[in-house]
Amino acid sequence: MSIKQLEDVSETYQKLLKQIEKIDKKYSANYEQPNIDAPKSLGLKKLTYNMPNEEEFTLYAQNFYSDDKTRERANVNNSAQKDLNDFSLKQQGILVKADDQKKEIEEKKQEDITNAKFTASAKNLTDSSIAKGLIDKVENTATQNIADLDKMRDDALSQIDKQIAYLNELRQKKLEDIEAIYQARMNEKITDLKEEAQNKLDQTAKYNNTVDAQEANYQKSLAKQLSDLEKDEWQRVAEILKLTEKIGSSGMQKQKEQEKYLSAKQILDEVTPKEALNIAFALHLGDMYDSLCAYYQNLIG
Repeated sequence: MSIKQLEDVSETYQKLLKQIEKIDKKYSANYEQPNIDAPKSLGLKKLTYNMPNEEEFTLYAQNFYSDDKTRERANVNNSAQKDLNDFSLKQQGILVKADDQKKEIEEKKQEDITNAKFTASAKNLTDSSIAKGLIDKVENTATQNIADLDKMRDDALSQIDKQIAYLNELRQKKLEDIEAIYQARMNEKITDLKEEAQNKLDQTAKYNNTVDAQEANYQKSLAKQLSDLEKDEWQRVAEILKLTEKIGSSGMQKQKEQEKYLSAKQILDEVTPKEALNIAFALHLGDMYDSLCAYYQNLIG
């Protein structure tokens, strides 16, 4: 017998066994709790969404604008620093120029004192009050020039200090404006994020409610199917008991064996008589067993 033939015989055998079991159950007066051949649950997965907290919303908004805010602050600071560097160079220039002018005044003073002494000596007035007056005048003039120069230097430096102070105030104001602008943007972003998160939370809840509803309907359907099967089973038992009462136990047994015989013959006719005979030997068909075997034995010859 080929593998295909073995498979066919085995399939026929299993098919016949199931049919016999079905007939036995049909004529049984015992109630059997029905089972539903269906999954116990739809197995639908629910969605999970964890709503961010206030700190997470704030951190996201900060990170979202961090680069732009840093760049704008850097632009303000870099521009101010460039101006501060220019002012510093101006201050250094004023100090250097003042020092150079002081040196010139000092050199001019020494030159004028030398000339005054020379003139006094030429006139034999070296130790006179006239000579002393000439020298005092030169020194006083130099002192006054230096004082005037220091005042001009300090005034110029003071003007630059005021410009530096104004520049720092302006820079601080711009930085504060940037902070205020980005704080407002962050607040708007946080509001948008919260709305998006709430919508997502609502959609998640809506979907999960749908899953619950589908599962509830499915369980209701299973309960209805089971209830119907239980009613059918009780109806079957009642009908068997009624039939047994009508035709008796022996009549009931004969009718069951006759139905088994006909069902077995119908199924076994799908294979060869020899295969059918081999299958029949493995079955329990009661009084119909000999008839069925004889039928296929006659077909074999």
